[in-house]
Amino acid sequence: QGRKEMLAHLGGVCMAVLPSAVYVPTYFEMLRKRDPQGVSPGVSLLLLISSIHRIQFWWGKRFTQVLLWQSVVMATIQLLLLRLSCLLRAGGFVEIPQGRGAEVARVQGRALAWGIA
Repeated sequence: QGRKEMLAHLGGVCMAVLPSAVYVPTYFEMLRKRDPQGVSPGVSLLLLISSIHRIQFWWGKRFTQVLLWQSVVMATIQLLLLRLSCLLRAGGFVEIPQGRGAEVARVQGRALAWGIA
């Protein structure tokens, strides 16, 4: 019985995370190359909007929480990809050396710290 529950939870986590996990290497490749060509902003925006719609639909007609979490994870990943793509297209990207590991984008002469701006 306990093994079945553990496998069910593991399956749920995999269903929620794995569809979005394919975009993680793309994100790090864009960071490494400092090149926004790794992702199409239109596709990211479309996936973000569809995930948001599915989250909104959940409020009206509840479905499994695994699918809800899948949408939340996908929306988060697509938002991060979109932001990175826009920052790279807007004018460069530099890292804070030996800091908290936060990246800073230099856009039109001012620095925007991730999570702060």
